[in-house]
Amino acid sequence: MSFLFRFRIAPISCLCLLLGLAACNLEQDITIKLPESEPQLVVEAYLEPGKPYRLLLTESVPFLSVPQLPLVNDATVIISHNGRDISLSFRPVIDSSSQKGFNYSSPEIFQPTVGDEIRLSITDSKGRTATAITRYMEPPSFEDIRVTTRASDSLSFLFFRFPDNNPNGENFYRLMVGKEVDSIADRPELDLTFEGRFTTDGFVTIGTSYRFELGDTLNITLFHVEKEYYDFVNTLRDAANANGNPFAQPAVIKSNINGGRGIFTTLSFVRRRISIRPNQALVLTD
Repeated sequence: MSFLFRFRIAPISCLCLLLGLAACNLEQDITIKLPESEPQLVVEAYLEPGKPYRLLLTESVPFLSVPQLPLVNDATVIISHNGRDISLSFRPVIDSSSQKGFNYSSPEIFQPTVGDEIRLSITDSKGRTATAITRYMEPPSFEDIRVTTRASDSLSFLFFRFPDNNPNGENFYRLMVGKEVDSIADRPELDLTFEGRFTTDGFVTIGTSYRFELGDTLNITLFHVEKEYYDFVNTLRDAANANGNPFAQPAVIKSNINGGRGIFTTLSFVRRRISIRPNQALVLTD
């Protein structure tokens, strides 16, 4: 009898306990003192063949500060290439094709050859210095691009095949596919970074999901990149995904800038423009 009685009142006791806990104020303010951080030089430079030498130079801000882009406009910026020092002046400009902004540039055109080493040296009025080294990679090339169309909904996926630039060594790539809208701008559809470690007969193959519609016009760009740029892009994505997510692991953005943060690299790529048609195969030559 007593056992049956205890069994019946146990759920009620638990309910009262839960109600009592809910009535308590379990919130508590905690003050965390963040360490002071000195602003660092932040560099973003993508040297593209056939375009002027350009660079964006800013400085870092504290994590909890108001979002801003503090430009550094009093620095001496020198890029050394082929035994020459090219001075970049404070000259803000926006690249209409990439929609990227730069605050240092030179009228000289970047004309590299494969294997060229390019060096960066920056000194500002506060005595801060930043240096970096990059090299121009061998441009990739597409062997073919194949389109497979699903009968149920007419959606298509793309299959890319291209020769590995260095089958006996490390290779890193970035593949970007933009959907052309009104023949003016690209809408990002796909952005992948990957290693070329898995090849068949010296060729890398990679595919997309069923995400493209018949009649879509696509701009496809394949980059052959340095490991430093590969790490920079991947950790930048990780940091963006972790921002504001209390359950995500904090991410540190990898950089190739000594004395600062950011990236200094060249862009070695091949670009193709295609219109999606059912089950097509394109043999592509440069």
